[in-house]
Formats: sequence, structure tokens, C-alpha cells
Amino acid sequence: MTNSIMQSCVRPNANDSHDMSAFCALWDFAGQKDFYATHQVFLSKCAVFLLVTDSLESSCAEKLWIDFQDTAQYVRFWFDAIHCYWSTSKENRLDPPIIVVCTNEDKIKDPHKRAKRQNKFKKNLFKILKQQQKEHLRNIYFVSNIEDDDLVFDEIRKEISSHAMTMKDWGRDCPLKWLLFQQVIARLKDSQVSIATTTNLLTIAKHDSIGIHNDDEFKRCLQYFNDIGTVIYFDEENLKDHVILDSKWLIDAFRCLVSDKIEFSIEFSIDWQTLRETGELNSELICRLFRKEPKLKFLENEKHLLEVMKRFDIIVKLLDSNALYMPCMMDSCSFNKVKKKLMNKNQIVNITSWLCLEFEFLPPAFFNHILAWYIKNYPVSAIFEKGTRTNRKALYRQIGVFDLDHSRCQQLVVCEGPNVIAIQVWDTLMAGQQFGNLAKNYLNSLIKLKKDTVYRYHIQNHSNVKMETLI
Repeated sequence: MTNSIMQSCVRPNANDSHDMSAFCALWDFAGQKDFYATHQVFLSKCAVFLLVTDSLESSCAEKLWIDFQDTAQYVRFWFDAIHCYWSTSKENRLDPPIIVVCTNEDKIKDPHKRAKRQNKFKKNLFKILKQQQKEHLRNIYFVSNIEDDDLVFDEIRKEISSHAMTMKDWGRDCPLKWLLFQQVIARLKDSQVSIATTTNLLTIAKHDSIGIHNDDEFKRCLQYFNDIGTVIYFDEENLKDHVILDSKWLIDAFRCLVSDKIEFSIEFSIDWQTLRETGELNSELICRLFRKEPKLKFLENEKHLLEVMKRFDIIVKLLDSNALYMPCMMDSCSFNKVKKKLMNKNQIVNITSWLCLEFEFLPPAFFNHILAWYIKNYPVSAIFEKGTRTNRKALYRQIGVFDLDHSRCQQLVVCEGPNVIAIQVWDTLMAGQQFGNLAKNYLNSLIKLKKDTVYRYHIQNHSNVKMETLI
């Protein structure tokens, strides 16, 4: 099969168009919050974004745009999330480009009312967006899937192409043999080959029709494909032996682990309830969930899938343990409840002020990266649940508590708030200046960790340091 695919790439059919074309992948995020934890897999500066929203919902009542509870919150969230990947275009505008598409135009029949509503939508949109975020906006379309003909949607397609061609990565020099290899990978993907070993891909790359004979060039080629979103590949221990050819395949595997659409026997199992409440994911449950999609061969590639998810901090392994946790599946709990569970009423505890990093915008996956780093590097504090008389880890959706010493007399609290990451140190022994310096040292470590995370995931994110005495 591979040989026939290769021949079809290097010997194009006479009926094929010879116009200049570019590879394009289409992602539909579908507005599902469960998948916000995977943004780092597919959000990229090498993309044009279509933000589709129901303009009827956002324009019927101005309060929807003021309290940011629904459509307005959705719109601003995506502009902020995309802005984290900003760069400048050839025309010195902010990339990635965003085109807003408003649906349900057919619901308002009167042309005057329709025009009035469109103007109100634009006015409210500019009201909620910050100036930098506005610079990503290229156009706003108001469409009806029922009434509009294909000309409207052809116009949107042409605009997507037009903006793509102004981006810096468009027309980037690339060896011809890399493009041929990319075509073979695309055909393999179309043939339902979602993952391949680097050994097999290297054999294909060395074929005389392609001619990538050098191992270092092969790795550079795969890294380039990874950077532009064609494949998922890391030249790292535990990851370099396989290449994911279809990014959606990874997301589908993640979907198996978080989706509520599961068999009755799994839904009421102790393992599933544990995952939903604590985020802990055991190997038996992974096998049962991956078996839901036998055609996608998740179970056959379980080891690599889990390693890739660890690389993206979608799942994380506890320090000195084989236990796996999914931060996005952890239950929520208020800080005061966590504090009450961990502190003994009769014990004197020294508590520092909150040391905070304030962000203009904190992407959903960003705190997961921060929390994952602490989980991998510090023992997680244990909470004794009186109701069930069992111990659980002090890990929640926006809170983590960690032991700083073997005696468990010192604990570090890491929390997420609205555009804030905050830390606090609890101590039952130390007091005074030495205790304050300890907290500042952990804040400096957090600042460095934030910089490393920004660099690792190629995002733009600015923060300010702040001290708060109350929460």
C-alpha cells in the first residue's frame, strides 16, 4: 500500500490540477469545554481562525454582553486564547487572522431590523475586545445556512485564502523532497494510517523517489512538519520512535478518556467515579475506555498515546509513583474547604500572604501545565476523607497542595483564580523573616516555571507580580 501511495504522489495524474496549492487541515473545536485542555495540541500561529457564533443570542439583550456569561464570554475567550499565539504578518498586522461568522440571519425577516441587529453586534463586539485583540479581526460575516447561496460561502473561502497568503509562513522555502514526503504522509493519513513508527517513515523517506537519506535531515523534516501542525513528533526519549500522522486521532483518544458517552458498566464502576472525582486514571480503566473505538487502534498504541499526553500535560504521573492523573478531570473544591480538610483546628499554622502572578489572560491549559510541573516534582499532600475514611490527594481543578518536607510541616498551595496563579506557604514550625523568604523563593521558582512554560509551548503571555494578604 505504501509503495502505491508513494507512486501516486511522485507521478501525478494527468487530470490533476497543476495550480499552486497548499496543505490545509480543518479543525472544528465545536465549543466543547472538555477539550480546552488540549489547546496546545492544535492552536498555532500558522492558522486562520473562523469564530462562529449565534448573533441572535448575543444581540437580543445587551446584558449578555456585559456579564460575559454566554456568547460574549465565548467570543472574548477565543480572541484572548488565539492572541496568546500572536505574531506580525507581512503587512505588519497581528496574526493569526480571525474571521467572525454570525449565524441565524434567517431568524430576522425584516431587512431594517436585521441591519440594526448587525450594527449592534459589531458595536458590542468592539466594546468587549481589547485593542490588541481587535487587531486580529479581519472581517465579520452574517450568514444563513438556510437562505444564503453558495456565493456567500465561496466569498468566505476566498477571504481565508487571501489572509493565509499574507502570513509569514506562507511561501516559506522548503526542500522539494520534504514536500513529496509530506504528500506521502497526507496519503497515509487519508488511508486511515494515524500513527507510524519512525523506522517505517525513514524507509519511505529514503526511497529514491523522495531522497531523504540523512537521518539528521529526516529528523529536521519531521520537526518542521510538527511545527506547522502536519504531524505530532518529538525527538525525545519515550517519544521519538513513533509519529502521529493525524492530530485528530490524538484528540479522539483523549475524547475516549473524558467523554460521558460510555457504557453503563463503566459509568457506574469505581474506577470511573474515581476519575470523575479525583482525576486519577488507572490502567484498567484506560484499557476499557480505549476499547470503545477498536477501529482506531488506541489500545494497540496505548503506550505512545499516554507518553504524548504526558508531554502535553494532559495527563501527569505523580512523583515516585506510577499513578496517573488528568488535571482537566479533577473535581472542583473551594479553597476554604481544602484548607479546612488539611488543617488541624488545634494546630498553630503560619501562613504567608498570597504571592500572585497576574495575567492579562490565562489560557485554560496554562494552569494545567503549572500544576503538572508541581505534581511531577513535589509529593502531593494527602487529605483524609472522614465520610469514606479514605485518603485522597489534595488535587482539585484549580488547587494543588504539596509537601515541602518529609515531616509534612511545610506545605505549598498553588491556586488558579480569574487570570491569576497564586501560591501560599503553610508552616507549623517556622516563623518570622525566614518563613517570608521561603515563600519568596517559591515565587521566584514559579516565575521561572512560567517563563519556561511560555517558551515550551510557543505562546505569548505576560504577567505581573502581586502580593495579597487576603483571598
